[in-house]
Amino acid sequence: MTRVSPLTVALFQFDIKKGDLAANLEAVSTAARDASERGADWLILPELFSSGYDLENAKEWGARNTDEAIPEIRRLAADCRLAIAGSYMLPLSNGGIGNTLVWVDDTGREAGRYTKLHRFRPMDEDRYLTPGDTPSLVETSYGKVGLSICYDLRFPELFRYYQKAGARFVVLPSQWPDPRLRHFRTLALARAIENQVVMLAVNRVGKEGDNTFSGHSMVVNPWGDIICDARDEEILLVCMFDPTEITKIRKDFPVAGDIRHDVWK
Repeated sequence: MTRVSPLTVALFQFDIKKGDLAANLEAVSTAARDASERGADWLILPELFSSGYDLENAKEWGARNTDEAIPEIRRLAADCRLAIAGSYMLPLSNGGIGNTLVWVDDTGREAGRYTKLHRFRPMDEDRYLTPGDTPSLVETSYGKVGLSICYDLRFPELFRYYQKAGARFVVLPSQWPDPRLRHFRTLALARAIENQVVMLAVNRVGKEGDNTFSGHSMVVNPWGDIICDARDEEILLVCMFDPTEITKIRKDFPVAGDIRHDVWK
């Protein structure tokens, strides 16, 4: 049974410290407790929030995230009674290291994983990381959530898959550089509109190497309205959303019934 009570989502847009697990977990711990006090149901973190793009040490991060980061996030989720989602460098069954989004529910249980399908070559993901090979959805009391990461946003096939599979929300942890911020915002709106889902897109702020990140994390409803926007500062953005809007928009403007799935196989 899908809940119809308001959903409160927290997007934590912060300056990730490359290679500093302790500092990043401390920042997330503070954000989780703040989010809980403000009534959040879900907390969404940026891409590779525990390590930054320290890809040269991917194998070491695979071990550290498995042994240290994820157990801490599971403890936080249970203590704060909210689901927490973010991506990490993690070992894969084929021996590689993937950029993997983990959804931990509000009991501290891991409820789903998704490894980034599309590696971002300009930041050397193709050199150090192994791509995933399947989409992934998480079942929540508010409906299905599709999992995606950053560069995936440029590939609409994944989001159409989630629409067809019954997703009501899609989360997108990101480290999206400033020169293409307009693309991040435009594509997040497009994915929400064309699939009639709520997009929960969280980006980081700060600098890492030659890259500057300008945030603008946002929640976009199925009509393409930006419900809340974090702009370019470090912030915990807390947003309340009425999930019945999803059903209403889909009923009033039933695009899904006209999609030609028989053509696009």
